[in-house]
Amino acid sequence: MLSEGHHQAILYDHAMPGMNGELLLKTVCADFPEVAALAVTQPGELRHGVLAMLAGASGYIQSPLRPEVMGASLRTALTKKWLDSAVRS
Repeated sequence: MLSEGHHQAILYDHAMPGMNGELLLKTVCADFPEVAALAVTQPGELRHGVLAMLAGASGYIQSPLRPEVMGASLRTALTKKWLDSAVRS
């Protein structure tokens, strides 16, 4: 789906049914470096969020998802991607 349009960010669950979240993150980082990736983790799984960030995620959000947290996290991730891009240019 990412190759079908211009996407600025994705939210993905570490434990997606039928797909490995770590593999998805690696693919996004390698093939779509301009896309901010935010991992969604379950309560108490802080480790997964930290590991996702070490692997290239722009951040993580813990479930249950709250609109105000999602908005702030997306703004932060997009700003970080924009700044990274500006530094590389």
